[in-house]
Amino acid sequence: MFLEKLNNEEKVMFLDMAMHVSKANGMIEESEKHMLDVYCKEMEIASYDKEDIHSTDEIKAVFSGASDAAKRIAVFELLGLGYIDGSRDELEIAVVKEFAAGIGITDEVFNSLNQDIEAYIKLIGSVQVHVFGA
Repeated sequence: MFLEKLNNEEKVMFLDMAMHVSKANGMIEESEKHMLDVYCKEMEIASYDKEDIHSTDEIKAVFSGASDAAKRIAVFELLGLGYIDGSRDELEIAVVKEFAAGIGITDEVFNSLNQDIEAYIKLIGSVQVHVFGA
């Protein structure tokens, strides 16, 4: 939704972090694979190597120096990924929370962003309905 506002380095690092979030529960769901493709399209990234990804420390280092807006966009979108299969995945949300803390997002801002994504999901019925048009 807002990912086009990230710079090129942030876009790649965001995708890498999305992979870490998707893998948090031990498997990457089809809905998550599809969402990664949607992210690439939104950010106008033609190809993305889903196997060769940066470490979370490298990703945090890039986002630590990013604007507050870029940090919030990344966390908001990653939180949405934690709900993509229709329910909240606690392991994935925990990875997003750790990432957020590592880039300087306070608990207050994190909780606000999480409430925003939950309200958005409630508004549209479910993330799957919005993404897949089902």
